[in-house]
Amino acid sequence: MLRTTILLTFLVKYVSLECVINNRSPSTDWEEKLSKHFQCNYKENIPPSENSTTVAIKFNLKNFYFDSEEVLFTIHTLVFFSWDDPRLKWNPNDYGGVADMITHSVFMWTPFAYIHQTKDVEKWSNFKYYTSNCQVSYTGRVVCVPRVTHTTTCSSNLRNWPYDTQKCPFNFYVKSENEDKVLFTFNESRGLSAFGAEYGSGWDIIDYETGENATGETKFFLNFVVERQALGCVAMVVVPSITVAVLNVASMFLDFKNNIRFGLSIFNLFCNFCLLKNISEIIPHRGFDTPSILYFIHFSIYITACGICLMLILSSLTRKGDPPHPWIIHFNDSVLNNRIIKYFVFTKWMEPLRSSSDEADYIGKWTDFTFIVNSLMFYIILIVYLILYLVFIPKPTITY
Repeated sequence: MLRTTILLTFLVKYVSLECVINNRSPSTDWEEKLSKHFQCNYKENIPPSENSTTVAIKFNLKNFYFDSEEVLFTIHTLVFFSWDDPRLKWNPNDYGGVADMITHSVFMWTPFAYIHQTKDVEKWSNFKYYTSNCQVSYTGRVVCVPRVTHTTTCSSNLRNWPYDTQKCPFNFYVKSENEDKVLFTFNESRGLSAFGAEYGSGWDIIDYETGENATGETKFFLNFVVERQALGCVAMVVVPSITVAVLNVASMFLDFKNNIRFGLSIFNLFCNFCLLKNISEIIPHRGFDTPSILYFIHFSIYITACGICLMLILSSLTRKGDPPHPWIIHFNDSVLNNRIIKYFVFTKWMEPLRSSSDEADYIGKWTDFTFIVNSLMFYIILIVYLILYLVFIPKPTITY
């Protein structure tokens, strides 16, 4: 029994060894030998050259977002680093024809630790020392593509809110003790690619630029200009503001002795205050400028209040039974007898019947005067609203 057990054990071991499938390619063995060779003879803390090493760098934007306060702007990128390291050259014929290999950045010198964001945003930055896999060619060319997160502060201008834009600069520098060891360059390219990027919720990148400054503290920079996706805010604020202004102008066509005009004016005034309340709830609170739409609503409140006062004054004048002043009669005749100006005066509303012909004549002259004043105020308010629209209503940024 013991002999049978021992025989079966050796038999199972022999059969299992014969069934093992070796998936390793010959090149894998050569790459391991090459990696061990470099690890034994390579000092990863020493730069590849006694002179300055030129490192080409390019950013590939993947996505971005703002924090809840719309102050910190964060981008996630793939950063392409490429440089030449003569110490990593080899003859492919000596290693089974292997022309390139993949190795980890911890086993070689990399320029990752030399670059930093400027000090004013360093406490928020995640741009620290990082690692990644790198491709090494037999010519000594090294390419590393780490995934990195950068964060900066943005200068927000709310003047054109909700079509406001924010400028978000990323400045990078090399510490003074390392300036002679490495030189970063975009290699005559724009330095940033946003193809295939996932845009952040609520914002669009409308422009960006990159640049180098080899002589100053900032060695290279990325500047983003982002614009708010404003359709929701436009539907909640801008369109209602324009609608209230149109209703305010249209109310001038109504009889100022009619309660409908008074009720519409009060409604417009109430809507303006509701718009101010809505804006206070959705507007960003960390901008350095006042949104122009607030000026439009404030002026609209003043115009509506003046329109209510004008309506009450004109309505009281139509009830006067006293004879009007001579200059009022002269003013009425000058306007109503002019061949051109009289067509800009609205048709008079129906006048109440009076028992006395003299009283009816006085009322008629007062009515003519109040109606001319109402027509004049209509054109003044219309022109004022057009100016306010051109100056204070926000408009989307035009990009080419």
